[in-house]
Amino acid sequence: MNTTTIVRTRIWSVALLTILGLILGPPSVQAHDPEPVATHALVKAGDDSWGQLASAPYFCDTPVKIMPLGDSITAGASSGVDDPEAWVGYRQYLWNSLNAADYPVDFVGGQTNGQIYAGFDPNHEGHPGWTKGQIAANITT
Repeated sequence: MNTTTIVRTRIWSVALLTILGLILGPPSVQAHDPEPVATHALVKAGDDSWGQLASAPYFCDTPVKIMPLGDSITAGASSGVDDPEAWVGYRQYLWNSLNAADYPVDFVGGQTNGQIYAGFDPNHEGHPGWTKGQIAANITT
């Protein structure tokens, strides 16, 4: 695996973890803590002052579904191995990080790579060779 591929994979991993951290916030409920956890965010008001926006407590009873979406990087073709069943790329870093933080997640998608790793969810929607236009054209809501 060349240096450019490694750097691109790490950049994607950091970007995705950052985005998920901003979206998900801290884990809402952990198995050993049945009490709800309130989340708060600072927001910038129209007069450029900062205020706190409180949200109601919430529970996360079911895993959050995440669809890793993209091209060969998402499929894991840049993992440095020839066997597609071992391709994981950034998805394994993302999976391990979310699970280590006690976030219940479920990767979804019609593709699977990385199924040889015990405990790893191999589902994704990564298509080697696809352009962003091809990916966008196949997204349905």
